[in-house]
Amino acid sequence: MSGAGPEFHVRPAEPADAPALREIERAVVDIGAGVVLTPEDLGDDDACHEGRFAEKLGRLAAGTGCSLVAVSGQRLAGHVTLERYKPVRLRHAALLDLAVAPDFQGHGVGQRLLRDILAWAKSEARPPIRRIQANVLADNERAIHIYQGFGFEIEGTRKRFLQIADGSFVDDHMMALVME
Repeated sequence: MSGAGPEFHVRPAEPADAPALREIERAVVDIGAGVVLTPEDLGDDDACHEGRFAEKLGRLAAGTGCSLVAVSGQRLAGHVTLERYKPVRLRHAALLDLAVAPDFQGHGVGQRLLRDILAWAKSEARPPIRRIQANVLADNERAIHIYQGFGFEIEGTRKRFLQIADGSFVDDHMMALVME
């Protein structure tokens, strides 16, 4: 990528990325908008997080999906994971998880990660992935806009899904992209 934003490239995630992914997760959660988790939900057990991440990468390498990271200099700018559902009748479908470090948001990182993971799903996933799902909180307008730009549609809304600290509620959109 060139222009006004930071330079970055995309590569497959690897176990050594776990600490940096944890930093991104904490930074996004600390902002509090567009996410379900709170800092208390994350806990302090970084070793446990790294173990779960390594386990997830093992599952993905065994054919359940793909995980990519965006790298800018020596820092991870964001990550995306696409993981198939386990039941046989749902193996054509996968759940998408995308996060961009706050200081890299608005610079095309999320769009590039989404573009690359969709390209993987269309050309390399075996058996082919035909349906990609994402759950997006209604207050995360940037994410909704990006997903819709790639053809995702809101298929349903879970009303009053999330209650925030001030007592108000946020809806959750179930978005999906159906691929031929």
